[in-house]
Amino acid sequence: MIKILLSYSDSEKLEKIRSELNGLGYDVIVTSNSYEKIFESLNKNLPNLLITDISLNKYGKNILKDDVSSKYNIPVLFLTNSISDDLLKENHLSNLYDCIVQPFEKDNLRAAIEVIIYKKKIESKVEESERWLMTTLKCIGDAVIATDNDQNVKFANPLAEMLTEFDADEMIGKKVDHVYNTMLDISDEGLICNYSEYYHRDKITTSVKNKQLITKNGNIIPIEENMTAIKGNDGKVIGEVYVFKDISKRRLFESELLKSRNFYLSLFEKFPVLIWRTNQGARFDYFNDTWLRFTGRKIEDEINEGWLNYIHEDEREKFKEDFKKAFVERDKFEMRFRLQNKRDEYVELICIATPFNDFKGKFVGYLGVCYKVEAG
Repeated sequence: MIKILLSYSDSEKLEKIRSELNGLGYDVIVTSNSYEKIFESLNKNLPNLLITDISLNKYGKNILKDDVSSKYNIPVLFLTNSISDDLLKENHLSNLYDCIVQPFEKDNLRAAIEVIIYKKKIESKVEESERWLMTTLKCIGDAVIATDNDQNVKFANPLAEMLTEFDADEMIGKKVDHVYNTMLDISDEGLICNYSEYYHRDKITTSVKNKQLITKNGNIIPIEENMTAIKGNDGKVIGEVYVFKDISKRRLFESELLKSRNFYLSLFEKFPVLIWRTNQGARFDYFNDTWLRFTGRKIEDEINEGWLNYIHEDEREKFKEDFKKAFVERDKFEMRFRLQNKRDEYVELICIATPFNDFKGKFVGYLGVCYKVEAG
């Protein structure tokens, strides 16, 4: 049952209104027409709604509606003899649902009560959802900054405070670029790692960007940023969310890994065996220096499937079929075939190829090693 606290200046009208409210099935608590008495009753009996005379809304410099709403989270329905825009503005009322004009019918009174109670329930659900969202954003492992449509910061979680070195109260209300100062990562490490990350992508349409964050104290941190627009029900942009993370440790790991790869790649160049490599699409994209000296051809003649044309025609199709099958099944591949060298001679080779993964464990191609078959 909806519990209502009723306060009215005219005792005769108060009894009439209480009788009508009781007749509508509401549980009514009556208190005297006093600012202090209203709060005294609220402390004893927490109702779902306060109905009172609008003349009581102003008590010195205090606004009754604001005090009741902020301290008790209870809606207020005001009774008045007339209503106007000036009245709403003067009493800090947002719309006509906060008032009912006397005299009124029971149905009008019930409708006003049900609307204001329903409105409060919706507002409470929205507030609960907002609290849940804010709590989640504060606890997630990425830094988050949200802005309104004018690029003013509306929210920043603790991790955003830590990375930017600004406190949340320093950020709220400021233009986002005043507290979240970034620039594209054009450092040597950034360019190398970014190129390595995007090298095998057919299309780069992601909103994720690698940037450098300049903190409040002038420190520079490599970050990964994902910016998303916030849209209203009408599809119009009403703000933006910046989600970013410190990638200093990952950048260091990737840089060291790339140095290691380049070191071993330089070793492959001088290995006394023929070495090739494919990408994840089975396209041959690397041949070492020993291979090129053996064939006498340029790298552009060998890449993709160019070198397959120099396998002896009796063995060429079988090599393609066997390699294709091994590639699909991610199996180790081994085969003998004859390959034309720089003297236009066919030399018999044993080729052993193995699938390999990148540092994230993702399959990225095959590495093949070919040995000459010794006579006898």
